[in-house]
Amino acid sequence: MIVAAARILRRLMRLPIENPELLKAQYFALTRQMPLFYFVLLVSSWTLAATFFSSTSRWLTVGVPSMLTVACVIRAIGWWRSRHRIPDLAVIIRQLKATYRVGSLLSASFCLWVFTLYPYGSPYGQANVVFFMIIMVIACIFCTMHVRAAALICTAILNIAFVGFFVSTGNLAFMTLAVNYVLVSGAMLLVMQNHYHNFARLTEIQARDNRLANEDSLTGLPNRRQFFVSLDHALHQARRDGGRLAVGILDLDGFKPVNDLYGHSMGDLLLTQVAHRLAMMTSPHTHVARLGGDEFAFLFTDARDDTVLDALGRTLCAQLRIPFKLVDVPIEISASLGIATFPDLAGSANQIYEFADYALYHSKRSKTGGHCFFSPALHEQLQREAAAGQPLRKAYREVE
Repeated sequence: MIVAAARILRRLMRLPIENPELLKAQYFALTRQMPLFYFVLLVSSWTLAATFFSSTSRWLTVGVPSMLTVACVIRAIGWWRSRHRIPDLAVIIRQLKATYRVGSLLSASFCLWVFTLYPYGSPYGQANVVFFMIIMVIACIFCTMHVRAAALICTAILNIAFVGFFVSTGNLAFMTLAVNYVLVSGAMLLVMQNHYHNFARLTEIQARDNRLANEDSLTGLPNRRQFFVSLDHALHQARRDGGRLAVGILDLDGFKPVNDLYGHSMGDLLLTQVAHRLAMMTSPHTHVARLGGDEFAFLFTDARDDTVLDALGRTLCAQLRIPFKLVDVPIEISASLGIATFPDLAGSANQIYEFADYALYHSKRSKTGGHCFFSPALHEQLQREAAAGQPLRKAYREVE
């Protein structure tokens, strides 16, 4: 029985590290709710301190609540500033674990303070202490309900302190109130548990839907929609940090004959193997997506050195020249790649994509199976073609 109870308790208190989407949802829920929790806590604290102002020392009515206020304000500001950020998973886990520790420390500190005040109060002031403890538990449960462990830890500390202290007073009214208080807080915890399960399930459904909306169903790579979302985000960071990024558009050479000769199922198999090879080349600064058909895109978020980009372009094209084993005879194709950089010539997501696409067109026209950078010379050429009304590159690629 004890072992089973310990196992259940451990399961309730653990952080769901295996579920990154739930961790992110918990984190963003706290960024919205914790500032409200600290606001309610501080207003209640100073209201309670005011009722004891004339009956005890300034240290208990001003000094201690001031220190607690500073701690709460710092935490509230930190959560408020985080509400629009998208931190790494490691940062989220660290913040959630810190919430457990800080919540426990603040709960114990507030309990110690109010119980120190209690003997100096009139019946009215002592009743305010009881009311304050009830407010703390209610605010704690409802503002941390999306992070079950934090709600359970803080509620347990407050309940044990509340019941233990008021039973020790020998006041029958307060002892009866403590019992009712435990029953009510237990009921609220059951409601919180049901809400947490629904929250976790909804997060899982949303994550699955989001994955389906942003993932290419054939290759498992990010799709066109997700690529442009990532590109917009990367451009925002590059503008903010003064960084440089590059976009590469890659098109397979010789895919159409393979598709026509062996059928669409074999063509799909070839695309999945191409995607696998490209995915093997991803890194924290290199992201790949499938735009559609036999066209793929790369996002290089650390493009400070053109020589590195040049080497990466050569490697990408070389990898796709290695024969694919789909049937008895090895299948040989190649790939052409166009690369454009920000902020050199492109100033927006549409521009950098169009410039990379034009560099791809130039690459296929001049040296199939290689890569090409969008340069000032190509920029002038593109402007001349646009002015002359000669959008030929799409037609050229369709003929190929």
